[in-house]
Amino acid sequence: MKKQRAIIIMLGLVIALGSAYGMYTLAGELEKKTPVVIATSDIKSYEKYGPNNIQLVNMPVKYVLPNAITSINILAGKRAKGNIYQGEQIIQERIEEVKLKPSVNERLLFIPTSDVVMKPGQKVDIYLIFIPGKSTYDGAERLFADKTVATVISDTGQSIYEKNDTIRNQSGIEILLTHEEIVVYLERMQYSKDVIVRHGEGGER
Repeated sequence: MKKQRAIIIMLGLVIALGSAYGMYTLAGELEKKTPVVIATSDIKSYEKYGPNNIQLVNMPVKYVLPNAITSINILAGKRAKGNIYQGEQIIQERIEEVKLKPSVNERLLFIPTSDVVMKPGQKVDIYLIFIPGKSTYDGAERLFADKTVATVISDTGQSIYEKNDTIRNQSGIEILLTHEEIVVYLERMQYSKDVIVRHGEGGER
């Protein structure tokens, strides 16, 4: 009698454990997942996203960060904003949005410079040195601050647009300005004898 009771108890425990395991497995299978892009290796700031450093994986929704990127295509041609570590989810805020091409209301303005090494994407300040007695302006004036370098032009005429490239023997840069800013620049240039370009406080973008 005792053996029968023990067997019944054991069978009950086995059935209970089996049911619990089945429910746990079913819950896991039913847990909603979503695709999310993660870094498969460390990605340096401004490095291009590509098959060598990102991958699309399915992850439980509860672990997915807000604004996480859910498609590889979204990152096509994009670059990393800040350093990203292996296994980290790629979120919208980690996409570099450097704008090196003029919009409808912008123009590219060539500024001659050879004393300061530049590369696309950097921010620059533009100063004008005015001719004494030729205008109401006196000495040097910072005309523009933190303007984006769109193109760097070498002394041989070669142009670069990629932010990770640098021309050291450069003859000038092209910066993004609005139409109104270009009008101001041309007006002030009538009284200027020199243009000075310096790295802006905004650094690289």
